[in-house]
Amino acid sequence: MISKGVAESRYQLALKLFVSRNFDKSFQHIRQLYNDIITTQPLHLPVALVGNIVKLYLTEIGTIFSRDDAGMDYGAKKAALASLKNDTLHYQLQDLYEHQFEQDIPCDIWYTLLSAEFVLRNQIYSENQDTELVKKFQSALDTVHSSGQDPTLKKLVDLFVFQVLPAYNMFDRAELIITQHPVYVNKMSESQTKLDRIRQNQRAKAEEERKMEVERKKLEQEIKAKEILRKKELEKERLQKNRAIKEINDSYMKDSSLNNRQQRISSNSSSISLVSKLTSRITYLASVSQEFMKENAIIILATILIAFLASKFINLKKINIREKISETIKMAFKVTYL
Repeated sequence: MISKGVAESRYQLALKLFVSRNFDKSFQHIRQLYNDIITTQPLHLPVALVGNIVKLYLTEIGTIFSRDDAGMDYGAKKAALASLKNDTLHYQLQDLYEHQFEQDIPCDIWYTLLSAEFVLRNQIYSENQDTELVKKFQSALDTVHSSGQDPTLKKLVDLFVFQVLPAYNMFDRAELIITQHPVYVNKMSESQTKLDRIRQNQRAKAEEERKMEVERKKLEQEIKAKEILRKKELEKERLQKNRAIKEINDSYMKDSSLNNRQQRISSNSSSISLVSKLTSRITYLASVSQEFMKENAIIILATILIAFLASKFINLKKINIREKISETIKMAFKVTYL
């Protein structure tokens, strides 16, 4: 069991750390103190002190989750958020006040709890749970027994009428509360004017967001169109480059083929010219030989006959008559040719 002095001292330390913006250490202290109170029977502690401890704990939950620069242990953060999602905090407070202190949850506790839930509504409630927070506010207002002059009750109703209901676009319901709730009896016209101004601002903001969304989509379409055009230009440039390269290759192959054909024609012409010259020379030699044979036929026959008769008497092994005759005929050809 925690004593009053220890509870007061620990609360003051957590509050001092919170005021000095040391949120991490402050939350560690107040969270442990809150758990100690919930798990024991704090009937010996003043209700006001218990209320201060609970309010500081709830305030720090809303603060540390709404600040990006607030350091915090991940496990403790996850557990605190889960206690809001599954209504564990609500049930703990009901048990603390209704069963132990035998009273309704005070208005200032409701205000602090629901303020934290409203700040963290996007993390607590899904899209199909938009009305859950509205139901909790209405339930709190139905159970709170306080006079219309209670400043905490006024804060709770104002939070519901001017922030929660407009956030869910429930202006008709907000107007109904203004006309019926006791806190607005003396300030009905002023409160209605304030609600109308909130409605106009919200509509203007919605219209501005709509225009920005239209501009954003238009910009996205322009960027997309430019990107498509750029890709088309790149593709066109690529095709032109490929076409130019192909034309260069085709031109090179054509020139190379023409040069090879010209070389073959030139080579064939040279071969034909050489063959023609050789044919002319052979034809000429054959003609000269034929004429020589006509003019010297008798002499050649006589020479052959003499050589044949002489072979009977002359040793052919010593004198090669045939070779001599052959040399004589060759010499005769040469002389005739020249």
